[in-house]
Amino acid sequence: MVYYLGLAEINYFVDLRNRIIGSRLMDLGMDPYYFKWSKAWPLTLCDPIDICNFRNNLTTSPPSLLWLIRPIARLDYMSIGYIWVLLHYVFFLLIVLPIHQAFRDEASKSRVLAAAIILLLTPQWSETILKGQCHFILPTAMSLMIFTAAGNGRYKYFICGLLLSIAVWLRPNAVLLAPFLLFCRLDKKQFFGAIALAAILLGTMEWYFHLNDWVSFYHTCREWVKNNVADITVIFCHGDIVTEGKSLEGSTRALDYISNQSEQGNIFHLVQSKWNYSVPPLPMLVVFICTFAVLVWFSFRYQFRNMHDALFIGYFAYWMAALTSPILRLTYYFPEVFPIILIFAGNYFQMNRTERYVFNTACILLVLDLIPVNLVVAESLFIGCMLLYTWNRRERHSSS
Repeated sequence: MVYYLGLAEINYFVDLRNRIIGSRLMDLGMDPYYFKWSKAWPLTLCDPIDICNFRNNLTTSPPSLLWLIRPIARLDYMSIGYIWVLLHYVFFLLIVLPIHQAFRDEASKSRVLAAAIILLLTPQWSETILKGQCHFILPTAMSLMIFTAAGNGRYKYFICGLLLSIAVWLRPNAVLLAPFLLFCRLDKKQFFGAIALAAILLGTMEWYFHLNDWVSFYHTCREWVKNNVADITVIFCHGDIVTEGKSLEGSTRALDYISNQSEQGNIFHLVQSKWNYSVPPLPMLVVFICTFAVLVWFSFRYQFRNMHDALFIGYFAYWMAALTSPILRLTYYFPEVFPIILIFAGNYFQMNRTERYVFNTACILLVLDLIPVNLVVAESLFIGCMLLYTWNRRERHSSS
């Protein structure tokens, strides 16, 4: 953490910029998604890598997240960078500690902590901090849900329902996890009652205060799908010069902070970058729908014994949606897999030989940069290990 705080003054957090500008625009009562900066506006609203030939700007976070970060968006950009680094480590602890506490024996807890330290050294963790990403929301909710469900609290499933609702509010595609929780052993009245209550409260608030922003968010998502399918050559509007930041202003190119080890993480852009072929969207949509249907059938046929098995299958559906979507998906999404890796580390000696082999291979690939797309392959192997683990748990439970 000290290392990244030291970099905060000389790093631009290039992807955080559009979120902060979107939040500032919301504060001013302006459209966060279709605003285009000109010299008539202050530099605090300028994104140096905004794309001129796109109708929308680069803000992709939902209105709920933009509203939530309004207090820090009012600060100067360098102060925001320091806060964002600290937030990453706060949420990292909120991911790790619940999983750690969910295990009872010291050996499993030690393996969870060892895995957590290794995850802090991965290039994906470095990238998500230095680019100013926020892919810690869903894994935090997953970890807290797993920990809460494993406890003995009277209202534990009500709390889990609230956690999932907040995750969906801040990251709408997390709704893909919800259907699979119908097929696990939990107090459904508590769980879905909490979801209904949160939907009413949050839905009413958003309807009255941010309805236009949500409509605009829907349209900008459609724009991003269209732009990614068309593979439009981007034209940066403002000379790509950093416009806010005491050590960088006016002298540094924002694009210098995009160059990193990131890899394309979905089928559209991976195929486009490697073979220069544009994959049609419809077949990918069919692949996702068929996969989702098979997962729902599997979940209905084999009821899950606990929540984290259901969350694993739900996360696979979530991952498949990103894999088959035209929207750009880079390897800074990797922190969303952290809870799965930590659970594998804790249960390492309860996994069978094949599961451990796949898991170990994925861990090794994380550090083998000489292998093409090693980060994407490693993440895919972790997801494959998750499916094997869930399937084999079903077989072990059936035999017992």
